[in-house]
Amino acid sequence: MTDAEWSVVEPLIPSPSRLGCPRILDMREVFNGIQFMLGRGCQRRAIPRCFPPFASIQTHSYAWCRTSVLTRMLDALCAHARNLAGRSEEPTAGAIYS
Repeated sequence: MTDAEWSVVEPLIPSPSRLGCPRILDMREVFNGIQFMLGRGCQRRAIPRCFPPFASIQTHSYAWCRTSVLTRMLDALCAHARNLAGRSEEPTAGAIYS
């Protein structure tokens, strides 16, 4: 993930809870671990050790799916990619396949 892409995604990450232990994980590495897992279609336990522990990635991916954070991240990254390509953020045409 490039720094420009991370600057789009970072504001969408929920802030840490004031209760419990303070957050010690690098959220960029957690997001990279989720991307690796989804991109390769691998099981969480097959994630390389260069990423945070699979339990942390699993916890965050479940929470972000449940609260639609991953959907908002995808939408923001798609809009960013469309801007880089010189297109409007929202598509102006669609196709229906039945």
